[in-house]
Amino acid sequence: MNQLIKIKTWHLLLGLAAIQLVVAFCTDVHMFTHEEAMWHYIGRNWFRNGLIPYSGGVDNKSPLIFSVFGISDTLFGVNYWFPRLLGIAVQSTGVYFLFKIAEERLGRQGGLITAAVYGLSLTWHATGGKYVSFTETYAVTCTLISIYLVFSQMNGVKDFVAGLFAGLGLWFRIASVFSLPMICIYLVRNKRKGMFPFIGGLFAAVIFIGIVFSTTGIAMKEFLFYGFTDNFGSGSPTDHTAGWKMQAFSNGFFLSELVLFYPFLLLYWFINKKFDFLTGWLIFELAGIVLIGIYASNHFKVILPPLSLMTGYAILQVRNQLPVRKIFAGICILFFPKTFEPFWGIKNFFKEPVCNSDLICGNPSTGNEYAKKILGFWIRKNTKPSEKVFVSGIGAQVQVYSERESPSIYFNATRTKYAESKLLKELKTNTPNMILLPAFRGNMSSKVQDFLDSLTEQYDYKGCRYGYRIFINKI
Repeated sequence: MNQLIKIKTWHLLLGLAAIQLVVAFCTDVHMFTHEEAMWHYIGRNWFRNGLIPYSGGVDNKSPLIFSVFGISDTLFGVNYWFPRLLGIAVQSTGVYFLFKIAEERLGRQGGLITAAVYGLSLTWHATGGKYVSFTETYAVTCTLISIYLVFSQMNGVKDFVAGLFAGLGLWFRIASVFSLPMICIYLVRNKRKGMFPFIGGLFAAVIFIGIVFSTTGIAMKEFLFYGFTDNFGSGSPTDHTAGWKMQAFSNGFFLSELVLFYPFLLLYWFINKKFDFLTGWLIFELAGIVLIGIYASNHFKVILPPLSLMTGYAILQVRNQLPVRKIFAGICILFFPKTFEPFWGIKNFFKEPVCNSDLICGNPSTGNEYAKKILGFWIRKNTKPSEKVFVSGIGAQVQVYSERESPSIYFNATRTKYAESKLLKELKTNTPNMILLPAFRGNMSSKVQDFLDSLTEQYDYKGCRYGYRIFINKI
């Protein structure tokens, strides 16, 4: 008995949450990431100014994530900490349900090992450890709750609730659909009476949430267009060459911490020797990552649950006479995040980063991120709340800290043909009071850049600040 892991479950969960906290808040300067800035901007326009998503700003995400940031703005104003704290709480909930799934099949010791592997791998650089407020956090947790309920004893109510969580996950991230095939296969093979309640719950959640958003004025065709259709084709986020995708694939799967899983994965397949739920779940999630083809670090979070469960199973099968607590300690050391970034970031709590001089006009995409926050504050100070401000290129962080509205729903660089056409049309009919153009011409197409250059001829040039040339309307 004294060889067993004696740590309490809630102690493990708190420890893992503490590591998430350090990684999420100390890795970078203390401000919105580019993506968080986009979602906060859209959410703020929705909750504070009554501009619904896809009319008050566009990104390829669902209204649910905009709601999170809109609520954050309503409660605490412009801040990045509330969505991250909420994300850590949701992600920790996912760790707990993965522990419960593993506990029912591997026992408590296996559950603790699996939870430790999963919780630590969530904090890796390779899996977007600092991006706790992203949609994957919510979608993966919904999937884990759904699978836990499906694996529970025969109960139609639980299967229906499992479907509800699966539907909620879909609303957070459409790519959650890749977790559904194996759930349905499992129900057909092991729990046929649960299939109809599960499907019923899934459709109930999708339809109910869709109706709720429709009542706010959000058109479902716009959600599907901006959230799905507009993400493919020339100029879209997925528009990369085959060579780029191959390199990104290699970097993501073979030149990262993910390789720590592979010996355990091979061992699992060697022991198991069959196509089972975990193998199918992993394959479908991998297919989703490859089909999307962006290979963003946060996308790899979706494969961590099946990999962690396989690792826990493989360890328990070959541990022989080694004390479980020593294996647990070794796993914690092996999977602990290998980065010093959070430690260097701690100093930012006591000393703000040094920004470029106001007179320096370099490439804003390679400059100090903190400068974008300072520039946003400068815009807020030097404009009226009713005035429109357009920040060309990748300027979501500047836009969100300025607390000013963009004259176009495409407030951040987007290069699809439709986006460029829409942007130019809105700039012509909704003239901004201030225009900021990157000193480095590279974030927008030549067509848009030429149009903006001609438009600013009607403006007064007010110099350069933090990598942006500033123009103010003469009228």
